[in-house]
Amino acid sequence: MNQSEMIHQYINHPMHKPLNMSVALKESSAKITMSVHSSVLNFVGILHGSIYFKLMDDACFFAVIATNQSSFVVTSNMTVNYINPVSEGMIITHASVITTRGRLYLCESHITNSEGAILAHATGSFIEPKTTYKYKKP
Repeated sequence: MNQSEMIHQYINHPMHKPLNMSVALKESSAKITMSVHSSVLNFVGILHGSIYFKLMDDACFFAVIATNQSSFVVTSNMTVNYINPVSEGMIITHASVITTRGRLYLCESHITNSEGAILAHATGSFIEPKTTYKYKKP
């Protein structure tokens, strides 16, 4: 599966449909935009922390894919700092690969609101498995 097909499948996944998502790749970096939707808010009306994590994890995955060195990686470690809550509007997740060593990729990511305020920051390591996996087409 090529990068365009991965992005298409990601955006059209049933979990992502109501979120008006987009994905853009550049060399060793990725950007995911998303509309905050009521389906991803917690009981006090702010974006659930797991969504912050998911967006930064996914953006790092796509940043690694954008290096054109790997077609699949898994998260081996991720540290997330939650900085500001959000309950509406568009949010933007940026990720970039900081360094690579063999099958290991170190990535940094952050989420901002449409005004540029930082909502969360993460660093993570991602590894290309020794086992080859094939992507499933819908």
